[in-house]
Amino acid sequence: FWLKTSRAHPYSRAPRAPTHSLSSHLRSGELGSPPSTAPGAAAAAAAAAPRATASLKRPLLEKPLEHLVAVVCGADGDRSLRAAAALPRGEVALIAEAPLLLVPENPLGLVCRAPGAQALLQAGAALGTYRSLGAYAAYAMADEETRRIVDCFRADPSPVQRKVQSSVDRLLALEPSFAATADWPQLVRLHGILNTNAVRLRDGALALYAKICLASHSCDPNCEVVEAAELYGTAWPGDPRTALLRAKRPLRAGEELTISYVPAMVLQAPRQNRRALLRTLRGFSCRCLMCGRSTSTRSSK
Repeated sequence: FWLKTSRAHPYSRAPRAPTHSLSSHLRSGELGSPPSTAPGAAAAAAAAAPRATASLKRPLLEKPLEHLVAVVCGADGDRSLRAAAALPRGEVALIAEAPLLLVPENPLGLVCRAPGAQALLQAGAALGTYRSLGAYAAYAMADEETRRIVDCFRADPSPVQRKVQSSVDRLLALEPSFAATADWPQLVRLHGILNTNAVRLRDGALALYAKICLASHSCDPNCEVVEAAELYGTAWPGDPRTALLRAKRPLRAGEELTISYVPAMVLQAPRQNRRALLRTLRGFSCRCLMCGRSTSTRSSK
């Protein structure tokens, strides 16, 4: 019951320290510009390997334009991302950040490293799955500041979340002794936070990002979430689990930044099918422009 897209989040919390800062790989004032090359050298290089260059072509490292992103808090407490100024072109990175929490597709190893691991393993065996314990274990291993940021996220009620709650209720009814093995309300809450907000990475892990995961859903999103290592390969100097929020097209000042919470193939499905899937997995009815309403959809952030 974990479904995330490439929007498509972390739970190895601390990013690896890069040997060089990202800015040291960029030319100041010219976003994504290649280093200058003498005309003769450029011609010689092109003649030497005209095909290899094309086959290995990747986008140049770009400095994220984070000053163009504003976090806005609505009257109901929901947070969203908006463009602080107009962006005249797309295919530009707006945010780059390492995950707060990271839960692998198979979180058994994570659970084994968490405080109270033995009790959690027993609880997982009784539940018949360790998936619901992954977020709880990652949170238990996080520092105080990370927990504070995670606690600012909210979980939408959904059939998936109700199923987890029902499983926990059945376990505690059958085995009351397990009540002391974990903070079960906290476990269910953290499962809901990831189910509502996290990003699914290429390897199946779920990642929660402090800003990127505030983006609302739209079936016609103006942004996308891409793993830095996927986009730049070995040229990326930082944490390989860093995600980029990239604008897909030009943005107006004040425009809400949206991503897709479902895979691209789902966006091609009929409206009723898309909305039904989002209700089941995320607990909300889509109200984006493609679904016939005037506002983008968001879950609780």
